[in-house]
Amino acid sequence: MKERRLKEPEVLRQNWERSVYGVAKEDFNYSHCAICGSTKRLSIDHCHTTGDVRGLLCNKCNFGISYFSDDVSLLQKAIEYLSSPPKLDV
Repeated sequence: MKERRLKEPEVLRQNWERSVYGVAKEDFNYSHCAICGSTKRLSIDHCHTTGDVRGLLCNKCNFGISYFSDDVSLLQKAIEYLSSPPKLDV
């Protein structure tokens, strides 16, 4: 197995992705992050509650939404904060 991992890492990754998610990155009709457009270090994004695959995300965007626990209301609050930060009383 170790020898195969060295010779065919992509095949093993695809097999692992298909066994876990039912798809591999190569099965998508796009090859960029669905949020920021990056093509670096893409991951298959999925809902941790339902297991449903949502798409491809770069590691930064994938970690970003996971830090918000996939909570749309928290992400909306973050958008509002970035759009209009509170005034400093200094």
